Amino acid sequence: MNKNVIFGDKFFAEKFNNSILISENKNLGEAVAYHPDMNLFVCDNTAFLPKNSPLENVFKTKGYEVIFVRQELKKEYPYDVLFNAKAVENTVILNGKTIAKEILNFLKEKNKTIINVNQGYAACSVLALNENAFITSDKGIEKALICYNKSVLKIREGYIKIKDYDYGFIGGASGFSGDTLYFFGDIAAHPDFSLIDEFLKQNNVVYKYFDTPLCDIGGCIEI
Repeated sequence: MNKNVIFGDKFFAEKFNNSILISENKNLGEAVAYHPDMNLFVCDNTAFLPKNSPLENVFKTKGYEVIFVRQELKKEYPYDVLFNAKAVENTVILNGKTIAKEILNFLKEKNKTIINVNQGYAACSVLALNENAFITSDKGIEKALICYNKSVLKIREGYIKIKDYDYGFIGGASGFSGDTLYFFGDIAAHPDFSLIDEFLKQNNVVYKYFDTPLCDIGGCIEI
């Protein structure tokens, strides 16, 4: 079955032939109401969704098991980050205090390597190239990853646009479709671009970007 990519941003979704645009979640703040990394979590062949999510049929049609999170998303932190975890292969980065209990229990049952961080916006804050290589601007996440012998490129904060906030995060400004990493905006304008470019090449990552300001759209999720 052909893979699809879930987006929350119509402009970028239209750049891909296989995109699925998610609808607004009015329980979340306007700036992140459409963000995939705030609205769902996917690991292996299981999708975690808010109750009554219109994405249920999409996942079930593709053969995913769907688990609904009982706790309701809300605009206020930490109730807005129930789904905000970054999964790559057997490793998951999350804040164990803020992630939905259904997700945490599932990951433990599956014996995933859980890297616990203080950052509730874990998925937003990390670009995972593979299970061993990551890019982040978060010092705490950098420290936690190094403790697990991961390769980490620490970039400076800022330089990524997002509505209603001072700045967005690299995880929300990027995402994979197939074997290609896409940046949602001009990553070449980032002051740490030379370091980012070198790190991507070291990890054999092919990437593309768009000629627009780099912005955090909640990333994208390939299913």
